[in-house]
Amino acid sequence: MLRPIQDATVRACRMPRCVAALLACLWCGFFAAGCATAPSRDAAQERDIEALARSWLRATPASPIIELRTVEQAMQAQPRFLQRTARRLGDPVGYKIALTSDAARRQIGAEAPIYGVLFEEMLLPSPARIPAASGARLMVEGDLILRIGSGIINNAATPEEAGPFIDAVIPFIEVPDLLYRSDVPFSDADLAVINAGARFGVLGAPLPISMREDGFQRLAGFRVELLDAHGDLVSRGQARDVMGHPLAAVLWLRDALHARGHRLRRGDLISVGSFTDLIPVTPGTTYTVRYIGLVPGEPVDVQVHFE
Repeated sequence: MLRPIQDATVRACRMPRCVAALLACLWCGFFAAGCATAPSRDAAQERDIEALARSWLRATPASPIIELRTVEQAMQAQPRFLQRTARRLGDPVGYKIALTSDAARRQIGAEAPIYGVLFEEMLLPSPARIPAASGARLMVEGDLILRIGSGIINNAATPEEAGPFIDAVIPFIEVPDLLYRSDVPFSDADLAVINAGARFGVLGAPLPISMREDGFQRLAGFRVELLDAHGDLVSRGQARDVMGHPLAAVLWLRDALHARGHRLRRGDLISVGSFTDLIPVTPGTTYTVRYIGLVPGEPVDVQVHFE
């Protein structure tokens, strides 16, 4: 079993305890709202959500919910999935945005990104070791986390205005779980209901960044490489692949949360989406995600090994 987060570097990435408690209360209320309406929902869908949750907990492939037709329906069902799966994951610490690149949306036939919730025990310090069998269909991709420095970001109109309210950039390997059987196509709604595929993530050290200097430009222009154990290039991407600028993804999330009556809070960790291809995980493989131009000087690396 993977151990909880205890590394000092990872603790530094997490939100203050009071904010974690507030976000936990927020999501408890969200769960309660979902539970309160459950008796009026179609019993077959409830059984399907229960089956999805069992598959997630057992790390076995699942089948999509046939009746789930829209992302809105999926987001209404997501809290019920989380109610069944998130008890063992600790406090919520932020959000994961998925489908932020044009290529990812085309692949799944999506019109817009989706989001899920990140929990503290999903996140591990780099270098991390993760059992390859700890998910039904684990994948690996180069991502990035932006940490919210102030709730004033909720009032920002543009990425430039949002920049000063980010207090750290955190290199991040996401290890999502697609969960569904590989022979069955699934939609953006199917991905949304399973918490946007969130399963694990590997955190580098927080990197302070000043938007009053050249931080905004560096955040718009860095490159990402996904390397194998031999240092060979597996996939590459660049900052603008994520909605033109990673801060644009944060503002998309802000608006999506506002539409549901929620707000970004100081300390929230925001996974902005994939800069590289989604690579299937196999046992015995090691991957390094390298960030070039994110900070002055040498590239920054984050690493994960799959046992």
